[in-house]
Amino acid sequence: WHAPLRPLLRLPRAYVTFHGYEGWPIPREALRVRRWVRRACAGALCAGGFIPRWYGTACDAVTYGGVDLPSAPPPEEPEARAVFVGRLEPDTGILDYLCLLALARQTHGLELPLDVCGDGSLRAEVRRVATAAGLSLRMHGGVEDPTRFLLGARFALVSGYLAMWEAMACGALVLALYDNPLKRDYLEAFPPARAGGEAGPLVEVRGSPAEGADRLAWLMAHPEEMRARAAAARALAAEQTWRRVAEQYLALWSEGMGR
Repeated sequence: WHAPLRPLLRLPRAYVTFHGYEGWPIPREALRVRRWVRRACAGALCAGGFIPRWYGTACDAVTYGGVDLPSAPPPEEPEARAVFVGRLEPDTGILDYLCLLALARQTHGLELPLDVCGDGSLRAEVRRVATAAGLSLRMHGGVEDPTRFLLGARFALVSGYLAMWEAMACGALVLALYDNPLKRDYLEAFPPARAGGEAGPLVEVRGSPAEGADRLAWLMAHPEEMRARAAAARALAAEQTWRRVAEQYLALWSEGMGR
């Protein structure tokens, strides 16, 4: 709204941060609005390298967010359990993660209790599916700080950038699922999903509950690998501070002031 008035009112340069996406397929209106906003702003920082590819909005810098390490370190031997953090809505994949755990139980004989930190319209459905699959489920509703559940957990079933950083900082191995090409790009653009040793990346990205269950079983069968990867993931998360994110913004604004 301010773009036509800026020359008249001598308004300062405007900058924008683009976050997330509006679902799949991307609504045409969302594409139009984001492109218009980008043209009206002097610079843009995008939360994820997928944004310029899917929205056609040029980014001057890309961030994946930051995290603060918890004050307490993770235990040397985490519990064989998983944690989900997020809204209980279709787009967060909660039902797919329940299917993953059910397949791990049926196909691989793995019993992994699940702590659910979040609430939403699928709350009753989550309980029903978990009960039908014979899963051990603990629902905690909206949680202000999920750190106490992530610390000491072997796995985190999450797919948002900040939730993945937080899980890594707590020593939990991240396993994320996608169900469309946009979410796949969103996840595979996350740096820890592209970093790691010969056994695989520090964040596991899979396209189906069956693939996720197979990977979870492989990890459980290789405890030394799990420990090494959890330590490497936590070390990487320690580098991704909020100060580093703030420096990206300051660099972008400073560059704009020099134009």
